[in-house]
Amino acid sequence: MSPIINRVIIIVLISVVVILGGQYYSLYKDLQTQKSLNQIYQYNGKMLNFAKLFIAKVIMAQGDVSFEDRLKLENAVRNINDETVFEQWQRFIEAETESQVGENAKILLELLVNKITY
Repeated sequence: MSPIINRVIIIVLISVVVILGGQYYSLYKDLQTQKSLNQIYQYNGKMLNFAKLFIAKVIMAQGDVSFEDRLKLENAVRNINDETVFEQWQRFIEAETESQVGENAKILLELLVNKITY
């Protein structure tokens, strides 16, 4: 083969490698973005699940919260795996007066809403 044909083949091969490398990098960045969005989605889902449960079982409760419901709430708040939310939950359940319970409930709900990322 002539040197010109060899050069053309080499240039074409290098171009293909560069194009494929660029596409690979682009797909890799898209995958990283999707993983990040998936983590945010899961975190938000856990926050919303706990908030919904808290509102239904505590805020809207007609009487005392049952042991089963307290267990569901405890598991849901632990599942979030957020230290700030868990600490506020602890303050809420350890409150001794009705005013402390109310104040801690408001703080907990505000914290949950503020922690949801969009």
